[in-house]
Amino acid sequence: MDGYTYPGVYIQEVPSAVHSITGVATSVGAFVGWAAQGSTTEAVLCQSFMDFQREYGGLDARSLLGYAVSHFFNNGGQQAYVVRLVQPTLSTGPTSTAIAGETSIQVAGGSVVFTAATPGAWSSAYGVLVTGSTGTTFTASTVYAPSGTAWVILETFTGLSAAAVGTITSAYVGIASTGTPTAAPANGLYMLSGGNDGNAVNVPGATSASMTLFQPGSTTAGFTFTAQNPGVWGNLLAVGATPQPGDTTNTRFALNVVALGANGKLSVVEAFYNL
Repeated sequence: MDGYTYPGVYIQEVPSAVHSITGVATSVGAFVGWAAQGSTTEAVLCQSFMDFQREYGGLDARSLLGYAVSHFFNNGGQQAYVVRLVQPTLSTGPTSTAIAGETSIQVAGGSVVFTAATPGAWSSAYGVLVTGSTGTTFTASTVYAPSGTAWVILETFTGLSAAAVGTITSAYVGIASTGTPTAAPANGLYMLSGGNDGNAVNVPGATSASMTLFQPGSTTAGFTFTAQNPGVWGNLLAVGATPQPGDTTNTRFALNVVALGANGKLSVVEAFYNL
């Protein structure tokens, strides 16, 4: 009896080859959608709605992203990873692309260019205040200056050189030069301009599914129903119409919107009567 010294009942625990599924926190969420500002190259961790407002601009009626994040935190969410989508630059297709605002300050021998950190019209409320300009060195401050209001300094960078602007660590702007500048920019306030939100997140060439219910005996007269948003998801919908009971004019009808569920079964998701 290998390993056993005397008769009896022995229990041996053998590791199972099947591993249980480890639970994950329900207070962590991921959100993808269009926002008016923020990084377009990486997911950003927001640990409060204030973080989302600071990074992505908060609520915006043009997108459901902000409202979804707001509800998430209001219902106990603690960590939200957010990815901002914008219309990319394309060689063909729509010309309305998300563009970062900038200001190009002409100097002797070239120019000093400040460009918004991320694309979007948000940058039109920001500018660069140049002070202490002497020779080739100057001080630049990023300011928040919406039209018609007094500007507020957000950050200041001293000892900048027009001949070698290098880089600055800013959440609002980046700096570069063109040509070979030999003089510092003149003192003054230079507002960013040209920022564009693009056409949000519509996929180039995407279309909304649609169908037409023709009037009996006609191939032209009828009603056309179109999905609310572009995409193949609309192909899983169907529309059915039936005469409205008791209508002697035969002009009223009831309408059912039917969807194909993940279980392969059809179900009515919306019903409209007396149309």
